[in-house]
Amino acid sequence: MVEHPPHRIVFSSDALPKQLGERRRRTLWRDVYTDLYGPLEMTFAEDPFSVRLEVARFGAAELAAVNATIERYIRTPRCVAAARSDHLALAVNAGVGPMHVRQLGRDCAIAPGGAALVCNATSGEIAARAGSTWLFLQVPRAALLDAVGGAEDLISRPIDARLPAMQHLRRYLRLLLEPAAIEDDALLHDHIETTLLDLIALALGTARERADVARLRGRRAARLRGVLGAIASGFDARDFSVNVVADRVGLSPRYVQDLLHETGRSFTARVLERRLQKARKLLSDPRFAARTITDIAFDSGFNDVSYFNRSFRRRFGVTPSDVRVPAAVKLPTRSPWDE
Repeated sequence: MVEHPPHRIVFSSDALPKQLGERRRRTLWRDVYTDLYGPLEMTFAEDPFSVRLEVARFGAAELAAVNATIERYIRTPRCVAAARSDHLALAVNAGVGPMHVRQLGRDCAIAPGGAALVCNATSGEIAARAGSTWLFLQVPRAALLDAVGGAEDLISRPIDARLPAMQHLRRYLRLLLEPAAIEDDALLHDHIETTLLDLIALALGTARERADVARLRGRRAARLRGVLGAIASGFDARDFSVNVVADRVGLSPRYVQDLLHETGRSFTARVLERRLQKARKLLSDPRFAARTITDIAFDSGFNDVSYFNRSFRRRFGVTPSDVRVPAAVKLPTRSPWDE
């Protein structure tokens, strides 16, 4: 195992002496994985054994890239108890073949480029062809639930590779995994952690909206899709209302409210969540450090700063001032969307 700067570790089976034999090499690999993540049962393909693991940490977020001759990763109840971790992770299929996740009684097929949310505190398994490549983006459970209320409902459900947020996330993860791509800078790592959490939230949020649409059928599903699109494009206007949405999509305000009620989240709740998420993102972005909290609240669609402050603290457990970052934060010289 090779230790790079404190936030990065690389392990390759090529570094293990060939004379150890395949069984011993696999045992050593299990030991390395257990040290990093806790116990996990594994089913290996036929010899020769091969694995490459790269782990990069950015604040509380951890990115792991795994390519190995492993066909099944099994987290038993015993493994869950020993690991004592309740983190959530986005499992991204970075290979060319399908992969499968089973957790909470759900079987989820992940197409190349797609992803699924998994939970360390729950038993389950991941299956793939030997030689497949996985990316695991792990974040603290509380942080993700703060960013995406109800995210646990999306565990072991497929996230479409074609979602713009997924496309951006894959590009960004490739950038972070490039050799010496990121310096060992604490402020920069905090910025990266926030960016990763925001991208996961975008991917999960869009996936959840698609699930809301999928629960309806025909014309009602099409109308709900139009309503959600109108909310997404106009929520930060300070005069935004259900009447504005109704006019844009050609429906009555009552019908719009009924459609959203069927999804379990009201118009007011959806708009407030989007406004709070935008405000949190602006407040934690050093490019907007010179803006006042009042300006950011207004830019996010709020008309009342006191209401914004109360809503922000109730939603995230901190005040808007608590999430502000210094303006002088070094950013990557290369855009994560250049590819």
